[in-house]
Amino acid sequence: MRQTNTLLFFCLIFIGLLNKAQASNQEKLNISFHKNVELLGFGYFLAFEGKDIENKTVEVDGEVIPKMEWHNYGYHFYKKYNRYSSSSTFTEALAVADHLWLDYLINFLLQVEDFPSAKLTDKVIESSFIRFSTSNNIEEAKEKATIFLEGLNKFYEEVNFEEYLNTSAPYYSAAIKEIENNLPNANFIEDLEQFYGSSFNKYSLIPSLTIPKSMAFGLIHNEDHIYNVFGAFGKQIFLNTESLTMGFNDSQKIRELSIHEFGHSFVNPTVYKVLSNERISAISSLFEPIREAMNEQGYNTWKASIYEHFVRAGEIVIAEEAGYLKEARRLYSDYVDKRKFIYIPIIIGELRKYRKEKSYTYEEAVLRAFGEIEKNSTKSIPATENSPFPTDPKEAQFHLEDVNRFWEVFDKQNPKFKGKIFQEEYINKGSIGLLNFINNRIGNGRLLAKTVKKNLAYYLAIRESSVSLNEQKEEFYEIYENLQRIYPEAVFPDVYFVIGRRNSGGTIFKEGLIIGAERFGKPSDNFQPDIDIDLLDNTIAHELVHFQQNYVRDNSLLAQSIREGAGDFIGELISGDHPYKAIHEYGNAHESELWNEFLVRKDSNDWSNWLYYSKDKSRPKDLGYWMGYKICKAYYDQSEDKMQAIHDILNIKNFNDFLSKSGYNGE
Repeated sequence: MRQTNTLLFFCLIFIGLLNKAQASNQEKLNISFHKNVELLGFGYFLAFEGKDIENKTVEVDGEVIPKMEWHNYGYHFYKKYNRYSSSSTFTEALAVADHLWLDYLINFLLQVEDFPSAKLTDKVIESSFIRFSTSNNIEEAKEKATIFLEGLNKFYEEVNFEEYLNTSAPYYSAAIKEIENNLPNANFIEDLEQFYGSSFNKYSLIPSLTIPKSMAFGLIHNEDHIYNVFGAFGKQIFLNTESLTMGFNDSQKIRELSIHEFGHSFVNPTVYKVLSNERISAISSLFEPIREAMNEQGYNTWKASIYEHFVRAGEIVIAEEAGYLKEARRLYSDYVDKRKFIYIPIIIGELRKYRKEKSYTYEEAVLRAFGEIEKNSTKSIPATENSPFPTDPKEAQFHLEDVNRFWEVFDKQNPKFKGKIFQEEYINKGSIGLLNFINNRIGNGRLLAKTVKKNLAYYLAIRESSVSLNEQKEEFYEIYENLQRIYPEAVFPDVYFVIGRRNSGGTIFKEGLIIGAERFGKPSDNFQPDIDIDLLDNTIAHELVHFQQNYVRDNSLLAQSIREGAGDFIGELISGDHPYKAIHEYGNAHESELWNEFLVRKDSNDWSNWLYYSKDKSRPKDLGYWMGYKICKAYYDQSEDKMQAIHDILNIKNFNDFLSKSGYNGE
């Protein structure tokens, strides 16, 4: 019988595949596959994930793709073994555990002998199997746990799982190497232990090729050994090739999984210890604004979401302390803005104090953070509060490396521009800003080459302006500083200047601002750029305002017009102008009739003829910018406290209420 704090490797199967402790993480960290986990994942995929897989799709990074392409390794073994997808042996074993989720079953399987010799013994901790009984009856739990194990023992023999493991050995070996090569900094376990103020004797990373992609489980055993069991999370290439890619070759994901799943083993016991169920339930109303978002992610209770908030807040602060500031910003944006863990900003504030003062424990930090959440139970939380972005304008960076590299690639191939060259030497080597400018704007190297060829004279004409952007940095910093004066809670992201396809002057993304430098140029008698270079600072101001906005989700014409109009109005306050003079001239001349038309449409999600596109050629497009500007200006002008007005404009919770308070009526 193996000891419960030791993981057996596939020694007889994978010759030479050794457990490897990593660098200065000493002997604490183990990386290995686990036969029992693989069999459970194997059966689960055959019975559930693989069912009708050829006809299903999944969304990956915003793109909808066939499910069999995303789970291509699972689909590979599903095709070979699908005759066992309805195995009565497996389904009968699972029937006694159909109320249990994979994390509980995996934790149980880590403590028993390997299949096909697994059995329940006195050495298995009672809490690991007691939930096999829905009434927590120990005798019933033992009986059902035994049925479960005996069924999986038989299933192992039925499918000849030994053969699967032998034939798959190269894939498992390649996966282990990918993980070893992409571990976090050598001291990441020490970072975890210092941050949480406690430690474990052993940390085990248990990757799986049969657990479905993107699944991960943090587990704890005997209070001294924690596990991170996880499926692949990237593209897999493994057929007819000597160069295997098994989906673990991503250092960022490995770090996140390690910090996040191991983090649960520190956080959950602490929260359970210091926060009573009664105290958590007393402010359960705070779950309502995020219930839908949490349910979609599998966190169906207020308490479960509390655990997740603390773990994710810890991830961000740990990343900051390790010097991974961009990762911290990305995590913050992903967790708070996209996934709606809206109480993270409060927790981060307390965790930073805890780490700075070092005079009290993590338990005390949890209590203080929860106390602040209780205080804020009736308040809205600005998205920028405790943001990892700089609050000092001078700390922001203006990146020109993509512009310079574009011209290097341009000169290298002029006049025979090739998409492959642009893709490999410009786009693939781009900054995080350029890489986020691809979708819906640049597209790819082929499309960029096509645009450059078609508009060669234009690109040559804006070259001087684009390479001279560095001379305008002081103007840009002045805009940032002006915003700080009127909105002290502002944050100041980096700006990435790129060369694109003349289809976007500027946008924001989770890491900062992106400016399409090719849109801007100096007008002359022989040349008219898309946008006068003198309006570049107004464009940066507009996008900087967008980065601060903290609005409720509302896709109405009114909401979107105010979003854009706020960018123009506050942008004008901090840069001295706005870039839409022609639109304002037309709007002011037709204000009453436009207002009456807008009133009828304002609550509709149809933006046509007001924003971004217009079939009506008799008037300018983007009049919604002007209308939103007028509403924001009216609100600002009637407010006695101008700084409070700026705050209100950037933190709207009800757009119709804001319109009413502005007093604007088309005059």
